[in-house]
Amino acid sequence: MSTSKSPVLTVQKLRYKLTLILLILFTSALTDVTYYEILGISKDASTQEIKQAYKKLAVKLHPDKNSNKDQQKRFLEITEAYETLKDPQKRQNYDLYGSQQSYTRKYDHQSQSEYNNLYYNGLYHQDSFVKTLTSRSFYSYLNDGLYFINFYSPFCPPCQNLAKHWKMLAETYKGIINVGALNCKYYNSFCYNNMRIGSYPTLLFYPDGKNGKYLLYNGAHTFDALEEFVLKFIRSTVRVAVIAQVVNSDEPILYVLDKDISESKILRIAYHLNGIASVFMADHIRADLTNNPNTVLVFKYNQNVKEIQSTDEKEIIKEVIEMLPPVEKIDFEVLQKIRNQLRNGYETPWVLYFTTDENVMLALHQMRASLPGMNFGVINCNDQEQLCRSLQTEGGEASAWALLKRGGAFQRVRDVTRPALRRAAHARQLHSLSPADLARALSGGTALFIY
Repeated sequence: MSTSKSPVLTVQKLRYKLTLILLILFTSALTDVTYYEILGISKDASTQEIKQAYKKLAVKLHPDKNSNKDQQKRFLEITEAYETLKDPQKRQNYDLYGSQQSYTRKYDHQSQSEYNNLYYNGLYHQDSFVKTLTSRSFYSYLNDGLYFINFYSPFCPPCQNLAKHWKMLAETYKGIINVGALNCKYYNSFCYNNMRIGSYPTLLFYPDGKNGKYLLYNGAHTFDALEEFVLKFIRSTVRVAVIAQVVNSDEPILYVLDKDISESKILRIAYHLNGIASVFMADHIRADLTNNPNTVLVFKYNQNVKEIQSTDEKEIIKEVIEMLPPVEKIDFEVLQKIRNQLRNGYETPWVLYFTTDENVMLALHQMRASLPGMNFGVINCNDQEQLCRSLQTEGGEASAWALLKRGGAFQRVRDVTRPALRRAAHARQLHSLSPADLARALSGGTALFIY
């Protein structure tokens, strides 16, 4: 008996196979776009040819000359390609690992939800130390102090490689440098039109915060290089002198005895304690300060001496803070007494610090040292829960600030800087209203402005 296959079935199978092959080829073409293809050059193109190809495309696609959104996206793509291929080391890594690292391929074989997560949230949205910025929050984020901002695309390989170093910088220099990041893939128009960002990542350092111009960082994208860059500015703010004799002073002084403590760590400690205590490197005066070979630092204040054996930054700062004169603790009765004094003509305002962790008091002592003309008090919201609730500072806030002014007005202060507290102290008629205060004001027929 003949067992030959039906011609119709054979043709259908051939059509199916052909369709499958074409689909695979089409999908491969979509997902295998390389940096070389984006720039329209061959894989063996010279550095000069890469530059020429980029310049030719950049003139045509630059956002300053082209408002078309698709063309602006193309400009981003050619810039990402150029930033990788112009650098011999980056190009070698790209050639070695191929499209596995490229922004076009890396996410094609992963879920759409992961791609969307990166597109909308970026690389830093779950990081506790890097501030994720938006086009709306950028300008309000800048304030007094040091700011370092990363303008990036989450699909740019150099941006991805930088991420762990950027996070490490933010964690290490928390409280010293405000480290932020802005996703230019999502906030494309803001980066192009407002900030004139032309390549990723672009790192801008603001040494004077909102009060000055930024500096473009051109160094390596490693923690060590980033740290050395920011240390230049920290050295200009704090000075750690080497001394060969014990200082005859009752002022707070921290002596560093251990030469193995890194300069960067000493500078960070000195920056945190700036205005609170002087920091010195002790040269051959250990015997004058301690007999304990395990002591690495000695803190002296008036007649008080504290020998510190830890090299952990947080522990060192904590032990120094514990030796300082305590800040007055405020409860309901003390608060009422202070308000009555202010209502009866007492001039000096009170800065109130609300906290749920009295082990974290550095910010309070820093502010107290910088504003010697004000009184300071601390309210522990674990012990004074009802008082904190009545002043609207509950809700899981780790810390909050407020001001009691001449006349008795109470004001919450969210922009916690020295200038902000001074301004608030002079605005004697400005109150933070509780719901009960608002109800009384509205029922009393008094004219007032509410914002």
